[in-house]
Amino acid sequence: MYAQKIYSLLEVHLPFHLIKIEFYKKYLFSSLYNVKDMSFFREKELEAVQRKIAVNLQERHYFIRNKWKVLVIGLFVSLTSPFYHTGYKGSGTSALALSDLPYYQLVICIFIGYCSVAIIAHFIFAWQDQRAYKRLKNREQELLRWKEVSKELNY
Repeated sequence: MYAQKIYSLLEVHLPFHLIKIEFYKKYLFSSLYNVKDMSFFREKELEAVQRKIAVNLQERHYFIRNKWKVLVIGLFVSLTSPFYHTGYKGSGTSALALSDLPYYQLVICIFIGYCSVAIIAHFIFAWQDQRAYKRLKNREQELLRWKEVSKELNY
């Protein structure tokens, strides 16, 4: 509707030799009049949204699927981190020298800290995945409704 008003204003108020009306009609307003082109893009968007939903469902719960990898990395970090020296070229003191704990107690403390961070990350990532899933499902429902309406209108 607005495109028709703009087109009529261009056609009435502008001289034909200055602006080629056919150019504007063909290139600027074609997307507003041609619904079939938009249906093509919406169908492609629907396919993309459905693929994103499938990927989201497939890649959920990373820490549960890879629990042994996460635990082995945590064990490696907790075993090696007490000997890690800070500073330039390791000139600083290690965590073992700074703390009054024996080596095994320090390893257990670091492992407990690592596991608590991993558990918190698991819940945060699950919450983010759930939000993204809901957003994608809502968009998929909108596109499916649009597809049904366009079928009824025979576009």
